[in-house]
Amino acid sequence: MNKLNEFPKILYHGSYCVVEKPDLSKCNDGKDFGKGFYLTSDKQQAEKFAKRVAIKHKTSCGYVSIFEVVDIGDVSKIHEFVGTTEDWFKCVVGNRNFTCRNLAEKWKNMDVLIGKIADDHTDLIINAYFASAYGEVGSEKAMKTAIDNFLTAKLNDQFCFKTNKSLKAIRFVGSFKVDL
Repeated sequence: MNKLNEFPKILYHGSYCVVEKPDLSKCNDGKDFGKGFYLTSDKQQAEKFAKRVAIKHKTSCGYVSIFEVVDIGDVSKIHEFVGTTEDWFKCVVGNRNFTCRNLAEKWKNMDVLIGKIADDHTDLIINAYFASAYGEVGSEKAMKTAIDNFLTAKLNDQFCFKTNKSLKAIRFVGSFKVDL
């Protein structure tokens, strides 16, 4: 997926504040696809995240910032994980757990990563994986068992813009308040 017409036209970002100009230096590491500015095409997912982050930051409300994809043409390093595959799992595990960082090495220089968002349900599966509930961490059996468990989850999408070059492909168009 690297053509403008293949991207959703509108993407949403949930936060405790309005984000008009994404700044990668303010983004946290240790998320599903590593450090980057995360968006989703699912408005309700962004609203849920805005509420969660607002509670965490002890604010009275959250905000969803709305972005339009304007020109993805110059962004060449785009990778889409289609489904909850072994590669998707390695990327998420490698970015969430610093001792497994080597698993995500393959995708660290991408401009944009696209795939399913690991939610509360998947967090339980990932935690069970790290607790060796499915077998030895890193083993083929443990990975396969964890991935098979993801198949029952209905996961929304996420778009991680990882470089300043990729951030030029989106434009802030507005925001709205999300009450707790």
